[in-house]
Amino acid sequence: MGREDGRVSLDIRGETNQTRSQVNDEGDVPQVAFSKTVERLNGKVDLAKIDCEGAEWEFLGEKEAWQNIRFLAMEYHLWPGEKNHEDAHHALQALDFEVLSQIPIKDYGLIYGRRT
Repeated sequence: MGREDGRVSLDIRGETNQTRSQVNDEGDVPQVAFSKTVERLNGKVDLAKIDCEGAEWEFLGEKEAWQNIRFLAMEYHLWPGEKNHEDAHHALQALDFEVLSQIPIKDYGLIYGRRT
C-alpha cells in the first residue's frame, strides 16, 4: 500500500525493520493506493493492521479514507532525521484516532488506536 497505485522496490537493509519500500516505476512489487484498498472493502474497515515498510508516512495524510477505519494496529518506521515517535502519535490524533498504546522501539514503533 502507498499513497497512489504504482510500483515499488524494496530496499532490504538486513533486519526487517530497516527494509524500506521506495516508489520506482520499474520496481518488482505492485503498490495499491490506500484509498483504493479501503474502497475495495466496501468503505468500512473494522481493523486495519498496517506494516508497509515505511510507506505509511505517504498515506497518513489521506484523511477521507482514514475516516472509514475503526481500529488500527500499525508498525511505523523512523528514518534518521525525518520522523520521530511523536510524529506518529500526532499524525493519528490528526486523523481522529485515540492512541490506545504506543511502543517506541529505537528506529520504529508499534501503535494501536481507535476512532474517537
